[in-house]
Amino acid sequence: MRMPVLALWVGSVFVLGSSVGAPVWGSGALFGVAELQQSALAYVVRALPRSFTLGEASVITQGVVLVTVDLAGKIVSRATAVDAAAHGRLWEPHVETLFLEAGVVGLVLLARLLVVAVETSAGTNGSSTHTLGKRRGEGVAAVRAVAAACFCGAMSLATVAYVSCANPASWIAATVFGSATSVAVCGYWIALLGCCGLVLYRATDIEGKISSQVAGVPQSKFVLHLKRKSYHVLAVLMFVPGHLVAHRLQHFAFTVALAAFVVAEAVRALDIPLWGGGRAIDRFVRKFTDYRDAGPVVTSHFYLLLGCAVPVWLGGSSAVACLAGVLVLGLADTAASLVGMWVGRVRWPGTAKTIEGTAGFVVCLAVAAVLVDALASSDYSPSDGERGAVGAAAGSIAFLCAVLGVVEALTEQNDNLVLPLCMYAAVHVCAQMRLVAFGPAFLAVAAALAVMPRLLCVVAATTAAAGASASHAEVRHRRAKQLPLV
Repeated sequence: MRMPVLALWVGSVFVLGSSVGAPVWGSGALFGVAELQQSALAYVVRALPRSFTLGEASVITQGVVLVTVDLAGKIVSRATAVDAAAHGRLWEPHVETLFLEAGVVGLVLLARLLVVAVETSAGTNGSSTHTLGKRRGEGVAAVRAVAAACFCGAMSLATVAYVSCANPASWIAATVFGSATSVAVCGYWIALLGCCGLVLYRATDIEGKISSQVAGVPQSKFVLHLKRKSYHVLAVLMFVPGHLVAHRLQHFAFTVALAAFVVAEAVRALDIPLWGGGRAIDRFVRKFTDYRDAGPVVTSHFYLLLGCAVPVWLGGSSAVACLAGVLVLGLADTAASLVGMWVGRVRWPGTAKTIEGTAGFVVCLAVAAVLVDALASSDYSPSDGERGAVGAAAGSIAFLCAVLGVVEALTEQNDNLVLPLCMYAAVHVCAQMRLVAFGPAFLAVAAALAVMPRLLCVVAATTAAAGASASHAEVRHRRAKQLPLV
């Protein structure tokens, strides 16, 4: 138990020392970040068993640690700045990034405080068998949860105000209501969510009519796929228009959505009695879960949100790179699932996914990438050289989509998290370097690393089967000739 604490302390010293610019400390910044990430990874794997694979936990903890370290560096830089107003003007164009970083740190703190609030409330009144005692314990937990949420929200807003020297409320009002385009986008989102709620209300009748027309597929499996992929399509309808016409609002909206998801999952997982919210959220979420959500935390909806949001948060000069998650998950992955379920016959070795589904993935992603690159605004394409590698050559598009299709079929990690990162890395590097061939080559190397465990398992299984078959043949030969078995 002491080793992770020691690693956390040493990593914090190195990182904070590098933030003030000391050369000795700066040389150990990378070591400090690595130590922090390893400590966070060990804690997550131990505290939330069966919720993450090791790869997924590594990606999540690395992202949280990097965001925390970057925010700490900004706070130290603000504290040591000679001219606070000049420092605030430096971060004025990037206030949405400050909201994201302060929000992530605040949400991590909130999750920990909620666990403490529930545990202490259960320890004081939860052990009582009397109904009044149980209700009092639930009420104390709810009050403490609301207080923790208010405290963490206030701390996050105060951090944004301190670093940027701006009023967070004024910035939010200007971003949401400052232009007719932003107001129109918000109205479009509200209307779309209202339509989605109406469809969910009538989902039972629709599912019965459609699933009865799909032969050879269990009705429960098809209904689950239909429910899950409907949210992928909703992501496309919401995020593509919003990002193309109001990408700063989209950046901030993803941060708000992440906060809502974390709070809702904390209420569900900890069964916090906020107007019966914990049980109601659990009943709703369980309609969309599968075998990958066996742990105490349901991660599928988080991966869909993060897969769409992370490329937008990272930014870049290519609209296709920023919308990589939306295109891959909202369109291509949905097409792969539906095509594979309807007409899929030939399966990839060692998986339940079909080659026909992969073909649908590749074709859909290629068409979507070309369309988005053509519709991208001038903010992303100031010149022909910076239009992005995806629009530069049809061969580059085909190769990129084909490699991503193989990764989707063979990776053992959650594809909602892996595929957007792979596509963003390839397209963004290609756009920044103004190259056509380097991005797909980079993606090919990343794909090889991603699918290598699956390929090794397939080779090992094939070799073992061949060896077993040869052994049985040898046994039958010796028995036929009445030779002693060795």
